[in-house]
Amino acid sequence: MNNKLVVAIVILLSVSVFAWLVDYGWTHRYGSPQTYELRSSSQLAIHYNSEQLDLNSDVASDEVWRNLPGIEVGLHHQVTEQPWPKSVTPIVSVQAFHNGTDIYFKMTWQDDLPNSEVSVDSFADGCAIAVPLDVNAPPSSIMMGFTSPVNIWHWRADKDVEYWEKKEYVRPANADFTYPFEQEEILSVTNAPLETAVADLVAKRAGSLTDKPIQAVQGRGVWSDGKWTVVFKRALITDDAQLDCQFPWRRRLAAFAVWDGDQGNRG
Repeated sequence: MNNKLVVAIVILLSVSVFAWLVDYGWTHRYGSPQTYELRSSSQLAIHYNSEQLDLNSDVASDEVWRNLPGIEVGLHHQVTEQPWPKSVTPIVSVQAFHNGTDIYFKMTWQDDLPNSEVSVDSFADGCAIAVPLDVNAPPSSIMMGFTSPVNIWHWRADKDVEYWEKKEYVRPANADFTYPFEQEEILSVTNAPLETAVADLVAKRAGSLTDKPIQAVQGRGVWSDGKWTVVFKRALITDDAQLDCQFPWRRRLAAFAVWDGDQGNRG
């Protein structure tokens, strides 16, 4: 065989292999590509019940939930968060009711280990409810307010322990969201007084998630027998329709999320 032909074939093969390696590396730079199954939405009926829940009591076994309808929401990991996690909580069960003044949501999911501490390499369990501010907002707005502002209620297990059990949790000084000498400063910045175990947030576009000036949502979580139960409570209608989602007597869109700290879920 002609030497020039051999050299050309070797060069062609080398370039082809190099191009394939570059393409493979770029495609898999954040992990293996994922396939997502489109799921149809479910309808959660929110009935009237005259009960007013005391979140100081055992919210997990309260009788008010026993005969209420509920739905099971299938979950998949957030496609915009990379690298993609290796595992995900598959299902969260959701129930809700109102008493004419307040609305309550109950989220229940399986979790073998409760995680209520946050440090550089450990993360807290959590869950959230997201509701667009505009009752006519498209479904796409639920994802961090891409097309319309969204109100997000974010419960975290570490905040729950601090608020309800009054356990002061001293975070490591090298955590990226704390200032180690905060308690010695005259004006507190990062350690604001904890008003609730639920962060009441608003997002008007990607990257704009912000705590609301008035925290209007309460919530409490209980872990028992390999399962988290979290109850959210808020007024049906608030005075601030610009930042709070409202619950008039009509259908509303909502999304639900769960974080498993033991599996590295965060963000």
